[in-house]
Amino acid sequence: MFRTSSGIDDLARYERHGLRSTQLDLAEMTHEGMRPDATLLEVGGGVGALHVDLLERGAASATTIDLSPGWDEAASTLLGDRDLTSRVIRVQGDFVVEADDLDEADIVLLHRVICCYPDWPAMVDAAASLASESVVFTIPTDSVLARISLGLFHAWLRVRRCGFTSYIHPVDDILARFAAHGLTVESERRRFGWASYRLDRR
Repeated sequence: MFRTSSGIDDLARYERHGLRSTQLDLAEMTHEGMRPDATLLEVGGGVGALHVDLLERGAASATTIDLSPGWDEAASTLLGDRDLTSRVIRVQGDFVVEADDLDEADIVLLHRVICCYPDWPAMVDAAASLASESVVFTIPTDSVLARISLGLFHAWLRVRRCGFTSYIHPVDDILARFAAHGLTVESERRRFGWASYRLDRR
């Protein structure tokens, strides 16, 4: 689904407008609980706007893993323009499959990622296992608005003959599974059918 042109378009939007919507919520929530020199792991980082913003707010380094190589060109451009190339490691692959080979980070970021993966328990377990301090994520709420939006999105994908699928997973079950790993809700924001959470390790 995500071609090089998607990355270039996302980079252009970020350069014009900065972070917006739930991505901005996630950055602010992360920064509120982020200690100086924290390490980041972003799953499905795309062009990298979220971890770039947090690096510029004081995080020490970031690793980002994405299934699609379509973001690489734009992501490299963004890192070069911000003089951040040496502080970011980019990995291509399935996060759940590759999790055992990734280093632990202080904070794991998942912006609209859990909803793109069919096996959400495996995604939650992998994220929790690699987060020493916090997990911050955004998922769709199980609401009428979210289901209408998802239906329209899937219709658009069918027109484009794209096999990508998104899901509305049970929010309470996701939070309970994170809690079983010792990660509990510290802050929450909601916006237009989306819920963002910061979970801290107790």
